[in-house]
Amino acid sequence: MSKRDFLRFEEALNWLAGKTFEVGLATNSIKLLFDPENHRHRYVWVDPPWVLKRRESEIASGADYPDPAEAEHQAKHETWCARVKALLDGRVLKDARSWPDGTVDMRLSGRLTLVLLAHDDRADDSERWYDDWYVKLEDALQGVEADEAWPDWSFAA
Repeated sequence: MSKRDFLRFEEALNWLAGKTFEVGLATNSIKLLFDPENHRHRYVWVDPPWVLKRRESEIASGADYPDPAEAEHQAKHETWCARVKALLDGRVLKDARSWPDGTVDMRLSGRLTLVLLAHDDRADDSERWYDDWYVKLEDALQGVEADEAWPDWSFAA
């Protein structure tokens, strides 16, 4: 996790506070879908490392994802995805905060916290437009007025 991500996406992330989301999973990356019918336009993408906590207890993490080289990987993948979706689908993003080391806590309904962990193993790559997570918000609906509830923020480099 980097402070750069939080500085860049904080305003958009905080705008999503109070909104319900569903979850899409791509291996151990999470896509928080704030408008599932327009899933390509309004979401938060989280790459590992991340940890889901209930109060202070870890209940899931990107590191729990089954090794693709293991036998029965597909069955383990489906079980892991079903478990994570069951924990996260229908939650509300309450707020988000960044710690000095770059870790970000996303507080969710149900006393859950999605922790986007800081790590030092990735060099700062100024050519990559995000480090570990990003927010995408675009108004993809035709005929929506400029003052509609969804702002038109696009963060592509």
